[in-house]
Amino acid sequence: MNRRISFGHLAVCGLLVIPLLVLSARADNKAPKRPLKLKEVAEGYLKNRAGFKSFRCEFLYRIGSAPSLKDAVKNGPTKRVLTASCKWIINGKNICYMRVIDKKAKTAQTDSKANPKPTDIGGQKGYVAAIPLSARGYLTDGVRALTYNPDFVVNLMGPKRIDELIDGLSPRGTPWALGGLGPTITSNPGRWMLDGKLGKWSLLRTEKVKGGKRIVVQCKRESACLTYHFDPDRGFLPVRREYLLNDGRSSRIEITGVRKCPGGRWFPTRVVYVNMRANGDVWRVQEISLTTVDTKTKVQPQEMALTLRGGISVLHVDDMLSSFRLQRNERIGIKDLKALHERCNETAHRRRLKRAEQAGQKGPQPKQP
Repeated sequence: MNRRISFGHLAVCGLLVIPLLVLSARADNKAPKRPLKLKEVAEGYLKNRAGFKSFRCEFLYRIGSAPSLKDAVKNGPTKRVLTASCKWIINGKNICYMRVIDKKAKTAQTDSKANPKPTDIGGQKGYVAAIPLSARGYLTDGVRALTYNPDFVVNLMGPKRIDELIDGLSPRGTPWALGGLGPTITSNPGRWMLDGKLGKWSLLRTEKVKGGKRIVVQCKRESACLTYHFDPDRGFLPVRREYLLNDGRSSRIEITGVRKCPGGRWFPTRVVYVNMRANGDVWRVQEISLTTVDTKTKVQPQEMALTLRGGISVLHVDDMLSSFRLQRNERIGIKDLKALHERCNETAHRRRLKRAEQAGQKGPQPKQP
């Protein structure tokens, strides 16, 4: 009997010890990961974004409509489609953007100008021509910025308030800005989350999806709710952004294609932006499809230039007397922005001098840019 009791105690001890050893091994090898915090999501996004300090890319930008949200995300615009070819080059603070529209878009632009619609803004009645898609140029050296519409005017800005101007005027028709990633390194969801801008931010949950997971972050405002779905395995890109207004209108942005670049960086290659009415009908679809991207070859200063057409007016927005017309086509590069500013100031000075002479006064000296 004693032997049986002894054997029984050993068996019980064995049963007790072995599960404890197994549990210990599981704790060591499969310990649950700590949930990400909002700050970590923001910093993960910014790390990937900041990795693209220098690159060049080309892409197609299409706008139009689609029969449904599902169809828009899959196929982009399929109704009343207009197309532009774009080039976007960044080298530090130097940015160059060019958008050339196709023949169909030019026709739509001409028709829109010829048939402006009556409007009432702040009690002021007038007419507005809604331009569906226009050509555009943008150039900045981080000190001055130039915006160019070949059908209207060349506007030169800076150095005053230049950071604010660059954030506000940087092109939205790019794989990053259209994708809800913000137009610049200082104006994007990563910075908005860290700085608490746009509304009240909160990290909602982690969702499992095919091939990975998504970190869902929400920003609440009085009139709307903004929801981002970040992909932690691909540079924390917000592969989906949903925006819902209190009146029922909404928009959806989806990054449906990305490219892995050297250094573990991720670049959007296809983006769809869908605007919907309160009843769910799609009224506008924008799509960007990348054709080339180069994040390795050094960007040369001579690549970053715009050719401004002859006859167009050039104006520095700080001085309405600075406007002058180009006599012929001119190529303006990054290093030419300061000289262009000087030409604006000289034009304004001559006008002031003439006015002063007509009034019998000594004219003021030209401003230094």
